[in-house]
Amino acid sequence: MTHAVRSSRDSDVLRRVNMVGAHGWDRSGFWAWSTGERLVVALVVGGIIHQLGGSGWGAVTDPEDQPSVILAGLGWTRTEAVQRWAGELFGGDISKTELWLATLANGIGEVAR
Repeated sequence: MTHAVRSSRDSDVLRRVNMVGAHGWDRSGFWAWSTGERLVVALVVGGIIHQLGGSGWGAVTDPEDQPSVILAGLGWTRTEAVQRWAGELFGGDISKTELWLATLANGIGEVAR
């Protein structure tokens, strides 16, 4: 079962993820986005990199630029970020949140292969 990208929120997340992929964290405007936007973009970029075998993606190739490092710099772990989004979007359901994140990452990861 997949979660199709159908909301303006999903489209906005994918637009921001593509900006990070094209320009990197700094030049994409990432640091000016809200905390929630930064968290979800880092989670989706992490999913894309995982799908591609961990070698990086687009402009995100430096080990210091990996999503886990970015999340830590924001003061969050991946688990905490997923829990935040689960509470906000899916009534605390981690499984639904993971599926949503994987679907977003898969949409871009497939194109990147």
